[in-house]
Amino acid sequence: MSLKNTFGIGLLGLTCPLVLMSQQVKADNVAPATEAISSEAKPQDLNRISIGNFGASLIKSGTWGTSKWDYVQDGNDYVLKFHAGTLAEGSICNINYNDDRSKLTRIEFDKDVVAAEDSSKLFNGLSRLKKIDGLNNLDTTNVTSMASMFAGCASLTTLDLSNFKTSNVRRMSDMFSGCQSLMSLDLSSFNTARVSNMHGMFAFCYFLENLSLKNFNTTKVVDMAYMFHRCNYLTELDLSSFNTSNVTNMESMFFDCNTLTSLDLKSFKLTKLNNMSYMFRGCDNLTSLDIRNFDKALNSFDNIFAGAINLNHIVLGPRTRWGSNVYLPVPEVGTEIPGTDKVVASQTWVATKGYSKGSKYTPQQLVSLTGRDQVTTYDWDSGSNDIEPDYLYEYKTITRTINLHQPDYSVKTDKQEAKIQRTVSVNPDGSLEHGPWSTSQWEQYNVPVIPGYEATQTSVPVQTINESTNDSSVDVYYDLIERLVLIKYFNGDQQVGEQRYVGYIDDVIIPRYRAPRGYDIISNPQALITVDGTNNQVIKVNVKPHTN
Repeated sequence: MSLKNTFGIGLLGLTCPLVLMSQQVKADNVAPATEAISSEAKPQDLNRISIGNFGASLIKSGTWGTSKWDYVQDGNDYVLKFHAGTLAEGSICNINYNDDRSKLTRIEFDKDVVAAEDSSKLFNGLSRLKKIDGLNNLDTTNVTSMASMFAGCASLTTLDLSNFKTSNVRRMSDMFSGCQSLMSLDLSSFNTARVSNMHGMFAFCYFLENLSLKNFNTTKVVDMAYMFHRCNYLTELDLSSFNTSNVTNMESMFFDCNTLTSLDLKSFKLTKLNNMSYMFRGCDNLTSLDIRNFDKALNSFDNIFAGAINLNHIVLGPRTRWGSNVYLPVPEVGTEIPGTDKVVASQTWVATKGYSKGSKYTPQQLVSLTGRDQVTTYDWDSGSNDIEPDYLYEYKTITRTINLHQPDYSVKTDKQEAKIQRTVSVNPDGSLEHGPWSTSQWEQYNVPVIPGYEATQTSVPVQTINESTNDSSVDVYYDLIERLVLIKYFNGDQQVGEQRYVGYIDDVIIPRYRAPRGYDIISNPQALITVDGTNNQVIKVNVKPHTN
């Protein structure tokens, strides 16, 4: 297997092709340049201009995309500064800012710099680059590809990506590959909902110690091959949020993560997976692995555990099926079992929980085992393995019944059930030993609203359930709400009088209209008024001043 064919970035030692787009800086005492600097020019031959009082010497200026740039020497630093505008696609290596690009140590972004839609390889291959200032000024809102964006930035020690907008990004393959000096990465602001490719994303980040991916949405990711390859200093990795239902390739995903001691991958689903060869190869400090949901019979399990020489605790599922090139070795008798004070008693695995508990298997027997019908834990045989006792469970269901007494005198019933349990262990003499009851709760119940009626309570509160709680019931009644009907008398636009009636919804009122003193009714007001669901229902009646 060739890693060179796997990574499209050539790993470290990348070279940057020369491209035009730049122009020689003009000085009063220097003739204007008429052509681009040739690839043979030496840095000392370049015209330099001192910038202000900052002590920086301007080497060259130009435009990339619509963003103007200045390349300056500032003490021992060589700095490339980008000003407002949109960057071109491709790598900064393609800018003809200097023939010796290995000198570039810092990049600065002014406000209102916009990244290109395809920002693949933007900083790719800048192996001497130590710092990027103003990344919060770089607008990545419309970026769809960040593949190899920082690949080969071997001297970067920190990256502030807190302002990166990634909601439109589809590709993050090799994004940080070869960032061998990065010690931590905060990607908590990343939105990865549209990302489909994370191949080699953190590969060769040798010294990366802290990496939190709890916010990663991987629902659409298809390729995770080599994702953490050679992350040699990662001691833990929480991938519980990963949705792998669409992933087809996990080849060498954790290859040579030789400081990881445990991996909990029980959330992994292998619905579409085709390849997981070498997945844990070289994880020589890995002692514990939960892969209970690795439930496909694949031919691509080849050498999945090669080099994982300390793996002594593994959780397998009922449908885990291995290929022919899988081996789970147990070392010689007397070898200390990592993470314990025990030693190997025989070169076998023991089922300590689940299917055929207590049975022992040689490595070959374990990988070829059929018939496992449940999640099962296997450990190296220490001669004194903690075999979990057989447990039975006793359950109790406690019900809260909520009776809703309807306006038509019928009763609707809602039931809330809470289940609690306790263990019942079977002792060698056949006697039973009971564990403590668990607790549960009835959630808050919100009483349905019936228009025109008021419930005796709007909700039934949450309640904790334990072994002492009994079934119970709650009765809720609905009472009619009185509605106010206002008969308002108007002389033109001026209200001159008012009558009030009270009723319930759908009641029919026969009003007795009484015009205010000194006024006569000039229209035929409605003879019947049906009370509607609004309060302060208004009936308008027109009147005019009384004449003799």
